Amino acid sequence: MKPEKFKSIHIDLEKGIYELNGIQAERIRALALTWDCEDGWALEITRDEVYTAPA
Repeated sequence: MKPEKFKSIHIDLEKGIYELNGIQAERIRALALTWDCEDGWALEITRDEVYTAPA
């Protein structure tokens, strides 16, 4: 899986805003924001996705 470019994160609990790179973030249950002196900021997310098969 190719990493996507991390541009921005906006979380405002009072206003209910959860955005990643300017797009509303959904189904994210965990995130880790880390700093590396050589590479800069990195954000890793865990997202739940549901798949169903027809009966």
